[in-house]
Amino acid sequence: LPLKLGNLTNIRYRHDGKLVALGYDGRVHLLTDTDRDGIPDKAEIWWDKAPLTAPIGLALLPAGDPRGEGAFVASKSKLSLLLDKDRDGTAEEEIVVATGWPETSHGVDTLGVAIDPKDGSLFFSIGCANFANAYVRDADGRAHYDINSLRGTVQKLSADLKKRETICTGVRFLCAMAFNKHGDLFATEQEGATWLPNGNPLDELLQIVPGRHYGFPPRHPRDLPQVIDEPAVIEYGPQHQSTCGMIFNEGVNGGPAFGPPSWHGDALICGESRGKLWRTKLAKTPEGYVAQTQLIACLNLLTVDACVTPAGDLLIACHSGPPDWGTGPAGAGRLFLVKWENHDLPQPVVAWAAAPDEFRIAFDAPLQGADLTALKSTARIEAGEFVSPGDRFESVRPGYQAVRDQLAAPRRLIEIEGMGLTPDSRTLVLRVPPQIDSVKYAVTLPLPESWRTDSPIAQHPEMDVGLSLNGMEAIAETSAGRLKIMLPHPSLKASQTFTSGSADHEKFFSLAPTAVEFAGRVDTTNIFQPATQPGATLDWDIAADAFANRRMILRYALEGKDLVVQSDTEQLSEFKTKITAESRLIFVLDDASRPVTPQRVFAPWARAGSPSSKAATTPLARTDVKGNWLHGRRIFLGKGICWTCHNLRGEGMNFGPDLGNLIYRDRESVLSDIMNPSATINPDHAGSQIKMQDGTVVFGILAASNPDRISLRLPAGAHADYARADIETIIPMATSLMPDGLHTSLSDTDKEDLLTFLLTDPLPPAPITRTDPGPPPSRKLSEVMPFLPIVIDVEQRPLRILLSAGTKDHGLNEHDYPLWLERWSKLLAMADNVTVTTCMDFPSREQLAAADVAVFYSNNGGWGLPAAIQLDAFQQRGGGLVYL
Repeated sequence: LPLKLGNLTNIRYRHDGKLVALGYDGRVHLLTDTDRDGIPDKAEIWWDKAPLTAPIGLALLPAGDPRGEGAFVASKSKLSLLLDKDRDGTAEEEIVVATGWPETSHGVDTLGVAIDPKDGSLFFSIGCANFANAYVRDADGRAHYDINSLRGTVQKLSADLKKRETICTGVRFLCAMAFNKHGDLFATEQEGATWLPNGNPLDELLQIVPGRHYGFPPRHPRDLPQVIDEPAVIEYGPQHQSTCGMIFNEGVNGGPAFGPPSWHGDALICGESRGKLWRTKLAKTPEGYVAQTQLIACLNLLTVDACVTPAGDLLIACHSGPPDWGTGPAGAGRLFLVKWENHDLPQPVVAWAAAPDEFRIAFDAPLQGADLTALKSTARIEAGEFVSPGDRFESVRPGYQAVRDQLAAPRRLIEIEGMGLTPDSRTLVLRVPPQIDSVKYAVTLPLPESWRTDSPIAQHPEMDVGLSLNGMEAIAETSAGRLKIMLPHPSLKASQTFTSGSADHEKFFSLAPTAVEFAGRVDTTNIFQPATQPGATLDWDIAADAFANRRMILRYALEGKDLVVQSDTEQLSEFKTKITAESRLIFVLDDASRPVTPQRVFAPWARAGSPSSKAATTPLARTDVKGNWLHGRRIFLGKGICWTCHNLRGEGMNFGPDLGNLIYRDRESVLSDIMNPSATINPDHAGSQIKMQDGTVVFGILAASNPDRISLRLPAGAHADYARADIETIIPMATSLMPDGLHTSLSDTDKEDLLTFLLTDPLPPAPITRTDPGPPPSRKLSEVMPFLPIVIDVEQRPLRILLSAGTKDHGLNEHDYPLWLERWSKLLAMADNVTVTTCMDFPSREQLAAADVAVFYSNNGGWGLPAAIQLDAFQQRGGGLVYL
């Protein structure tokens, strides 16, 4: 669109057809379509009197509100009501309706806001206490997470703005919140696994239900044993999508919604980091919602928010710059308008695997013979663990190693052996070699010439459809004979919602009796146990945790009877059963019941992934850094001066972004951050320029503000407070607070060593499962210093260390000799001029001869007179001995 507004965080149409656009820089714009062509072409500043810090969350007052035209905006440390009382097109007052929660180092803390249409009450979220230290562990490893804190919660504020209460806990950052047509509240949640091994590996859509805990931080047998973690309604993958904006596809003032009728009311979800837009269809059950999603757009900018226009088009707001965060408050964002044209053309509505050797794609209108001829020309099918429709259009990707691993994961093309139409010409049938791997399948079909649309922006002459082996085989004996079809869910009502527009399914439901035979497989692993990020290590033994390893009970919802399923070695349990039109299968664990999601049921012939797909979920070994880790640490704490702003593994300051998740990033993105720090600006650490009345200018991160004072965070842990009366302007910085050129003081070897330190963690803490007694407190440096030698800065001669261990012979977390061997062989080898060799039981004569010092931690395996003679000789020639 022909408007330059900078990066926006939220866009919403007002009842009068004007667009309210919330700027990343804290200003609010009002956009008007003056020539009534559907495209906003005039922009005015609606609010900029006191810029809002990190504003993410916008809800508009309804038409005719006696307070005037207004907007609730969530921003740093507060929720504000901005009011245009006289309705002159400019807001003149800010009323802070909620504030006072504990300050954190995060620049983003209050975000997402929605007005309940039933009673006018207000819902908003407060970000977690610390995304980099979710359990708030101290130096001794003790957790201080407080489930009764306001941090990491959804808050409800009464319509009169006088009463506030906590609705739920365990949320990380809910970027968007909205009520659907049934009056239920939903929110998008960004993944947290790059900071916590089991912290929601995929981005989520959540239904917000009072009293529940949403998994950040998740249950921990030692640090947080009293919660169960609410599963998502649906997850968005592969990992690192960064779900942000969300709306329900409903028109302005009852006007037209976007797209075909079957899309109306669906959730439209924006994925920022990879430029994605999904359409998610929800089906309500008494136990909660189930969902299916389709990718409908892939953009070449960071997709932040979307809304339906008064004309029924879709407006999309994008940020400029590379992932994860783009160019920040001063960046040049873009607005795109998407129209649905050629309404009479067939639309693909459902795709499914009808048999091992047959895929089907249903259209909402008949295809013509010429259409089929065109579709046969260059159709193709791709399969793999991380395959999605439209993958070739993905042009922005965040710099995480997991994303690189996804791109390197195996993919395969599937031969199309035949293509035809059902007699009613509504369903396309693809014959393929038998497919049994429960991976993702993407079908690309050429667009028939008669379907193509003229546009100033070139349209791609293809359509992409995704399918999987999720679903169940349904069989019904009817007066018209035996009917068999694949249904997406073990509820006939939910299946009807998900298959709307498919003639095959409409026929089945119209002829099927009151009970239908189902056959398939189901994943009954514990839905309340979050998945662990591939390659990550928990600090507790999940195999020994009884709760984590419990399986869900599959139960008939109305009859209250449990369904006995047969388990197999692939973690998918076979089942055959009869389900009535009114009943459904649900998951039960103790007194908690939840719906079975479509992603948990599979075709009878499906197997859990494949050897190649399972290998794809295991991160590749890090080979992109070759430096010296210990030298890199010295640079981080020394001439690189990184520590003055950044914290890594407990060392350094909390001013700039915490670097604890860099081990999941790829080399190129981290090197880019060092060489060009202003390329992306983290919203948690966007800087502000404060100009004082006397002309003085200071730079820092706005920590808190109120009508009287502001607090500014400065490098090296410093803070400064200023009176509002002394401040002339507060302007978001267009560049990073990290100065350019810091890398110029580092040699190429220094940079490689620093990258090695940043991107690898050679010795993470060993898991300790025991809680009674727990781990002892850490030693203080002052306790250790008297035993350390005086270090003389001279080149040390080589030292050869031999580590000798034995078989573990004791209880849990005790006498784990092999673990000691594995860890200390890595740790000692990092020191300069040190080489380490290892052995089990007593070393050989040759191993002792090649060592300067031998360290023993074992139950003395192999000990005897010959061993004693060898040790005498070893010591006589100057060898050293250590026994643990």
